[in-house]
Amino acid sequence: MKKAFFFLVALFFGYSVYAQGWPSSPTENKRLVETTFYTSEVGMLPDGSFYLFLDRPDGPIVPFLYYFDKDGNPVWDEPVEICREPTLTWTKTMSHLLVDRDGNAVIGVQNTKLQMDDIESYTAFKINKEGEFLWGKEGVDLHGGAIPSGDFNAALKLTQLDDGSYIFAWMADEIILQKVSPDGEVLWGEGKRMGAGAYPYVVNAGDNEFILFWQSSGLMARKLDFDGNDIWAQPTTVFSGELNPQIPAWTYLEVIPANGGIVAGWYGFEGDEHYTQIAYVLPDGSHAFADADKGLRLAYGDFWGYAPKLAFDEEAECIYAVFDEAIPGQSYARRVACQKISLDGELMWDPEGLELADPYDTEMVGSVGYQAVAAGPRGTAVFGWMKQEDIAANDPIVIRTAVIGPEGDFVWEDSIKELCTVESVKYDLRCLPYVNDQWVFIWEDCRDFGVGTVAETNLWSQNIRLDGSMGGSVANYKVQRLNASLEVYPNPVADHMRVSFQVPNRQNVELSLLSISGQEVADVYQGQVEGTNVIEWNRPAGIAPGVYLLRMVTPAGTDYAKVVLR
Repeated sequence: MKKAFFFLVALFFGYSVYAQGWPSSPTENKRLVETTFYTSEVGMLPDGSFYLFLDRPDGPIVPFLYYFDKDGNPVWDEPVEICREPTLTWTKTMSHLLVDRDGNAVIGVQNTKLQMDDIESYTAFKINKEGEFLWGKEGVDLHGGAIPSGDFNAALKLTQLDDGSYIFAWMADEIILQKVSPDGEVLWGEGKRMGAGAYPYVVNAGDNEFILFWQSSGLMARKLDFDGNDIWAQPTTVFSGELNPQIPAWTYLEVIPANGGIVAGWYGFEGDEHYTQIAYVLPDGSHAFADADKGLRLAYGDFWGYAPKLAFDEEAECIYAVFDEAIPGQSYARRVACQKISLDGELMWDPEGLELADPYDTEMVGSVGYQAVAAGPRGTAVFGWMKQEDIAANDPIVIRTAVIGPEGDFVWEDSIKELCTVESVKYDLRCLPYVNDQWVFIWEDCRDFGVGTVAETNLWSQNIRLDGSMGGSVANYKVQRLNASLEVYPNPVADHMRVSFQVPNRQNVELSLLSISGQEVADVYQGQVEGTNVIEWNRPAGIAPGVYLLRMVTPAGTDYAKVVLR
């Protein structure tokens, strides 16, 4: 009884009751693992928890799988170890992590147990949220028990079809496809050979069909059925222009699903100049943009572009992109810009891109090429980027972020917020999707080894909310009445309540009921209103008595009110 009373007091007056929540300051952030590693991948579950897959140099290079809750706390006492000895070079990608529809981690890894004469091979593992190997600790041999025909197997990607089976793709002497059933049965023997190509991607297209995307002389795509047979009469040329021949394509390609088709992003050359471009290929193989296989430029200014990061917003029916550009002839003084693209190829923000970092601003000089983007509620999107103090390779870096509204307006009053102000060398910024009223950014960070150190990295993270705040779940910090008009009566609530609030002009409003851990338990109201409003709400069956939070989300921010259900 005393514990319950203390919790209610803590909730009302704003004291933290969960010591392991997200930090509330950009000077702190949260370290996810206390080990160095070579490569990392992350995959999120619908509830906001997430897996991390790391290659750790524990003598031989060994991959480990970690599982964290939505607040970045480890769920397992120890990570799951997966045995292999891969070859790691910057020209190849050796593994891939997919979170399937049941919340399992499905991982394809390069493995030496089948190697003969240094032939590389692939093995797949399926691990659930309890850390159990569902396909056995030896995994599934993606070569069907055969010795691979070539000594080079790399750049693995995978997807899950509607029937629960998995499609794996990798590059060897040809592109190879393999299908594995949900229970781990290899279905296509030694694998289907798809012809010459490099750096394949596979994307679920619905109806047990998938799209294979790869690099050839340009960029190509073909649609296949559940037996691996072609659906389109011929492959689609996604991009027919010139790519960078000196850098592996996987370092600057971005491929994401979109309404049964795919959106791809890259940077292509026009003579000596290069620009950030995208294409949207529809489910029938046709191009959605008038530029077709020439690529749609994301910015029409004086700068040369690099690789974009993309997010598809199904609800708002648009694509978001964030990218960096350099002063022509240079590679260090860069701007960071973002763009919103309609599904028919219209650039909906500034034709030069909405600028986030200016290369001519001395404070911004040296902004580096690690950006991230994720869609948010009601047509918003979050953009993150890294900024160097100078142009030297080992100079310290900080991380900044901004939320942009549907019309290209900065949502926060101070426009840009510091996500991390700890000065250290950093790499590979990533952003998880918007869940639990927050985005989570993850990056590689050398801060434990001194400013300017680049030899070893740990993995760090930070959450940020739609209103720009950081910190633990809504139960962990003061419930701010940003809009004093938000009222609930009667309160405590038996079976019925009224919610009263005011908004200055006509705008979208979402009201939802949250548990004290931040999970949404009921949708109270969604719609466009203005002025003074009173919303009637009847309590659904099955919602237990207790303390809850009423959350109101508007373009101006997020407000809360405490609700007690009898």
